[in-house]
This record gives sequence, C-alpha cells and structure tokens, in this order.
Amino acid sequence: MKMMVLDYLNLAAEATPDKTAIICGEQRLSYKQLDQLSEKISIGLKNLGVVPGEKIAIYMDKSLLAVISIYAILKTECCYVPISPDSPWSRVTGILNNCVIQHLLIDDQLNHETQTLFHNAKVNTVSARQLLETINTTRQSVLTRPGANGTDPAAILHTSGSTGVPKGAVITQKNLAVFVSWAISAFDLDADDRLLSHAPLQFDLSFFDLFAAVAASATVVLATPADTVNASRMAQLVNDTGVTIWQSVPSALTLQVVSNSTYKQPEIMPNVRCVLFAGERMPRQTVLNIPTLFPNADFYNIYGCTETNNTFMYQLPADVSKAPDPLPLGKVLPHIQHRIVDEYGVNVSPGTKGHLLVAGETMMIGYIGLDEAGISIYNNSNCINGFYQTNDIVSVENDGNVYFHGRLDNVIKSNGYRINLMEIEDQLWQSGKFVEVAVLCEADDLIGNRIIAVLRPESEHTCSVLDLKIYCAQTLPKYAIPHSFYFSSTVLPKSSTGKIDKHQVAQLWQSAVGY
Repeated sequence: MKMMVLDYLNLAAEATPDKTAIICGEQRLSYKQLDQLSEKISIGLKNLGVVPGEKIAIYMDKSLLAVISIYAILKTECCYVPISPDSPWSRVTGILNNCVIQHLLIDDQLNHETQTLFHNAKVNTVSARQLLETINTTRQSVLTRPGANGTDPAAILHTSGSTGVPKGAVITQKNLAVFVSWAISAFDLDADDRLLSHAPLQFDLSFFDLFAAVAASATVVLATPADTVNASRMAQLVNDTGVTIWQSVPSALTLQVVSNSTYKQPEIMPNVRCVLFAGERMPRQTVLNIPTLFPNADFYNIYGCTETNNTFMYQLPADVSKAPDPLPLGKVLPHIQHRIVDEYGVNVSPGTKGHLLVAGETMMIGYIGLDEAGISIYNNSNCINGFYQTNDIVSVENDGNVYFHGRLDNVIKSNGYRINLMEIEDQLWQSGKFVEVAVLCEADDLIGNRIIAVLRPESEHTCSVLDLKIYCAQTLPKYAIPHSFYFSSTVLPKSSTGKIDKHQVAQLWQSAVGY
C-alpha cells in the first residue's frame, strides 16, 4: 500500500525533527514542531466530541496555523474543508450546508457579525490557537490506522463550475497518496528542495505545495496575498528563502514578466530549478520571457482539474521559442486513463477534436451532497462508465501531445453559427497587445448571443476598436468577430484560485455600459 500523507509527516518528524518544514514570513516551523502542534489540535478536537469521518472546515488565511490545522484534522481521521475568509457569505453557507459542517477551525477570534452568522448556521467555531495554548501533550506516533485502504475522504475542495454554485469534490487519502508519489518522482523532489506555496489552500494546486513537500522532507514556503500581488516582493521572497520549485497559475508568471519589463535590471530567481504552471492558458509573451527570470529552471505546463488533479504534462524545450503556440496539454500521466470521444461517445481518431474523458487513481470519489434524509452522499453524475467528463475539447496531434481547443460550455450560437469563445480569446492573445483577455457572451433576442471582448492592454500598447476589428477580420470568421470591445485599465477580477472570474468580468462590462 502506498504511504499516506500522515505516514510521510511521521517519518519526517522522526528522521529529521529539526529540519524546517514551513516558512511563513519571519516564522519557521520544524517537522518536530509541526507534528507536535498538529497533535495538540487533534486531541483538542477529539475532546470536543469530533468523531472520525467528520468534515471540519478551516476558515483561515494561509498561515502556519492553517497548515498545522490541516494535519490536525487528518490526524483526527477527519476530512478538511478549506474556506477562504474572503468568500461571500452565500458561498460560505453553501459549503457549510453541503458538507454538514459542525466544527469550524478559526485562527483566534471572529468579529461579532461573522461569529453571529456562524452561530445562526449552527456551526461550532473553534479557535485553533486556543487549543494550542490549552492542550498539553507529548507526541505519540500515529501512523495511518491499520487496515486503512485510502478510501477515507481527506479533503473537499469546492469549485464553482459554470453556474457559480459551489460543488464539493471529495478527495480521498489514496487520491493524495498516488498524486504525491508521482510528484516526488516526476520532479526528483528531495529534502534540499524548497517549494513555493503560491496557490490558496482551497485550490488543488496546494496539494503539491503542502503534501509533496512533506513527502520529500522538503520545506514549503508560504506566499501570502501581499506577496502574490507584488512581483518585486515575490521575487525577494523566492530568493531570500531559496525556493527551488515554483508552481502557480500562468497569470502569476505574467505578473512577474510584465513587472520586470519596467525594470532596467530584471529580478532573476536563479535558485529555482522547476517552474510549474497550471489552471489556464499561458500567454506566448510570458512563455518567451520567463527564462530571463528563471535562468536555471525547466518549465512544465500541467493540465488537470480539481476533480482529477494533474492528468497531462508538457515539458517545454530548452529553447522555449520552439514550443508550440498555444502550448499543448502534453502527454498523459502514468496513473491516468483517458478517452477523446465524439458527441455519441465514440473514440475519435488522431487529429480530430473531441470531448476529453479522464479516469484514474487521483480522480475524486464524487461531489459531496445530501440525500432526502440529509445524509451525506457522493454524486458521480458527471462521470460516464468511471470516466470524468471534463467538458474540454481536445485532440491528439502528430507529435503525440494532447492539445486544448476550448470547452463545451464555451461553445455558443450567434446568428445560427456555432462559435467557440476560447478560439476568439486565442486570437486576441496572439496579437501580443494584451496582458489579460476575457471573451464573454451576452444574450440577444435577435441573434441569440452577442460576443463581448474585455481586454487589459500591455502598458506600451495603444489599441483602438477599429484596429481590433481589422485584426480580427484577418484571423477570425466574420461571424466570430466580437460585437463589442471594452478596454480595462485595471486588473481583471479573479476567483479565489487566481483565475479570471468571468462572472465578475461580466458585471464589470455591464457597469461600464450602464446596465
């Protein structure tokens, strides 16, 4: 049986107790301290009546205490449910109700209004900090309990999908174990590595940052929101802490590239040996410029989703200019099976676009939900014969790589024509004039849908609507040219995972035109 996350923590605490496990600002935590402090909170939770299998929410910003709390929950044989304190209350209550949360770990104290909201939701808020101060214990090794087969839920991460309604993907102990084992091997992780934790804890990228680091007895460096929005501060954090592995969404790398273009002397990060990016399309200009910032790094484009974790990977050539544009998703990972099918569920031939279906040992056991009696169940309605429906349109090309062409839910009809909004985004990206691109549709009684392009230009570029219409006429069918263009001087709104939030972008557009 593969080692589980807690097995790795216990081994690291025993073999290298004084090794730094976590860095957050000026704070340092050794593996011995991580093990002992998480044990304290675990005992405190048990004293409160928490039972194995319970789902426990963590309502904290990324911090040492938040990471300690994750391991404490796992030690209690429970499942952790991260919730961002920045989330709107409607989303928070949706998650609480969906997971039947009874206990919620907080840092210390909440303001009166928030505490009242949780009280009204019948959730017991527990201060993790107070548990650390009141529980006295000596560490006792608690390996994953005998006979565990890994099917126990370890985490529930919520995704909005296309509807904006939170859906909780249930990730098991085995899902994490298989993923961590692959990550260690794929990137040769060892105790000398320092992994940057850029993603929020409610994002699946955090599995790599937190658990692969512990599995390798390496160090994880927590980047706070103040770090992630400031390119200069981020570069300093990476260099000061000796980060060797960077993982983020592409927009984080674009921020570094754009910010550094204004400096006479780029802020390079020479200690980084691997740069991993996942979650969205990587702009060509970013691809071409990141080697300047990371002169000693290999670059990897990773594809996956919360429901399946990483499934495909493409390593860029040493000369990144020789990489295809757009970058391929890459080749399938060893623990994954996949199919590319047509609308009838029949496998398509190489070079033909189809719907990507994915299965494997890292795939969730389902979405958390409730039956009529209010009992938690796992919903697999988005799976067909054990394969998860990604809603992504892909093809396998002559080089053996899988390429992304758009999403099924990005295909609209306008004037009777089927139009893929991602294809329009790709063409606008390729103009090289924009830092951010979002293409939306707006219902229209006459033509079905109007196409809206919301764009944030590069600082050195000026662009007019006429210029864009001429450019699009050269690269797109006439029926796919956006009906409206809106130029934003500010960063486009992002979701909690760092991706462009098209629901908020639509609101931005509507406000701009006076809706």
